[in-house]
Amino acid sequence: MRKTKQKEFVLSLLQKRYDHPTAQDIQDQALQEGVKIGRASIYRILSDMVSAGQVRKLLTKDNVAHYDFYRPNHVHIVCKNCGKIFDLPSEKIFLQDFKQNFGGFEIEEQEVELFGLCKECKTKNASI
Repeated sequence: MRKTKQKEFVLSLLQKRYDHPTAQDIQDQALQEGVKIGRASIYRILSDMVSAGQVRKLLTKDNVAHYDFYRPNHVHIVCKNCGKIFDLPSEKIFLQDFKQNFGGFEIEEQEVELFGLCKECKTKNASI
């Protein structure tokens, strides 16, 4: 991939953010920071980064694509109500147990999504 200011901007933004932005979120951030980049360019850059393994594409229940800089050893927790996606280090959940129970099996990569209600949605539902 040839380096351009736009590609560097998108990669840098994804490395800094943990909230799994959409292409629209990335474009909004670019406008705020005075970076000129069109939505088609953003989608092309994201597609290239997904193909190169730098970025993961996550689809929510309403089929909206969110993007996550590739960070090993974490799982995604998805709110079934609002669609927010959170990161959780996977060794806190089950990698340690997995190693104890399945010694000798080496995990090379993982894709795990856990679904439930985030704190805000749970609080809203409890007050209804």
